[in-house]
Amino acid sequence: MQQSILINSNRIEKRIEMYHISKIGAVAFLLDILWFKYAHFESSYVLYGTAALAIFPMASDLIYNKETALKMFPYGVLVNIILCVYSLLTGFFVARSQEYLFSSLQTYAIYSLFCMTICYVSAKEGSIKWLMKTLALAALLCAAYSVFRGTYRAGYGYVLNSSMNPNNFGLILLLGIYGILSLCKYEQKGMLLTGALLSFLTWRIIACGSRKSMIAAIALLFIWAYIYVTMIIKSNKYHHAGLSIFILGVVFAGVLIYVYKNYLISDSFNRMQLLGSGKEESSAMRKYYYNLAISLFANSPLFGVGFNQFQLHSSTGLFSHSLYAESIACLGLVGCLIYFPPIFIGIFKSWKSGFRGSCDYRGKLIFGFFIVELFLGIGQVLYYEICHLILLSSMFIWLEIYNNKPDSENNKKNEEIRNESKYIR
Repeated sequence: MQQSILINSNRIEKRIEMYHISKIGAVAFLLDILWFKYAHFESSYVLYGTAALAIFPMASDLIYNKETALKMFPYGVLVNIILCVYSLLTGFFVARSQEYLFSSLQTYAIYSLFCMTICYVSAKEGSIKWLMKTLALAALLCAAYSVFRGTYRAGYGYVLNSSMNPNNFGLILLLGIYGILSLCKYEQKGMLLTGALLSFLTWRIIACGSRKSMIAAIALLFIWAYIYVTMIIKSNKYHHAGLSIFILGVVFAGVLIYVYKNYLISDSFNRMQLLGSGKEESSAMRKYYYNLAISLFANSPLFGVGFNQFQLHSSTGLFSHSLYAESIACLGLVGCLIYFPPIFIGIFKSWKSGFRGSCDYRGKLIFGFFIVELFLGIGQVLYYEICHLILLSSMFIWLEIYNNKPDSENNKKNEEIRNESKYIR
């Protein structure tokens, strides 16, 4: 009887743990910012309300358990808070508009705290699968909405509404690809479902007209197909490998038919032809932005001109649309030394995990997405976009959860992945 009461007490205690509330708020926040606000309506009350529901329980729990607070967060996640504080302190002296600086840092701080919430919930659960499922769900909802109720933007393609940037839409769908790949199952049945979902998201990326997202998605599909087939072959399941290659060939043939009948006459294809030709207006603008960034860096090399201040120095009134130009101009050398090292360390750790020693699937996946992020940085500023912050934070969390497991557990997991076709956490 006493044992039964103790068990019930433990169950009640588990039900009321703070991270459950944070998890509900985080899922609601993600679905709102990735799908609902584009498909239906945007509300600051919903946005900040769900963010508060996610962040405040985490904050109260960490204050109560101070001894374990910092242990939950990889440096790659904490670097956003560090960069935020650095930008605030230096901005007092270098920013052209402190009001705009505070406004920009307020948004960045909320996004950074939310990324810490993702880490907090994942550390409590010992897994990041909940986040991957949420990202996959949000992307699939966006993709389905674009098919049935999407809006066509002239010169680009189909998005969720007339004001939505196709690059943002493509990035949301890339998050979905990331979520699906991280949850994929190395069985024949699981491979079919994974391939179908990936093809669907890639189709909508192509249809939206985002060139960088399309290149990244196609590259990731080839990487996934290569990893899948090679791991099946290593497990000596040659009949599965042959069937997998046949299915991938059928999918590839379907893509070629779609491209021939639809894509070659689309605005998206016309934009793709201009890429790198120097004929489009954006090419001249990017050259201007890089020259301006170098000039601003030369005038203030250590601390830059202040967080998100580039557009106040630009004749166009826009930011540089490049992680690298924006960073050297706005963050300066010190800010770059704060922000970039965790990314390169993450690349090294994922490469070591994926291509040396255990040759872990998750290492290959994370390594591929780190490279994709650096590629997307050519045309986007990663720390201005919540999608990039979520993606990078999840990869740092994933590496941290994996590296904190005992070696015997890691080896056992890798053996399961190679030989027993188990789920990847």
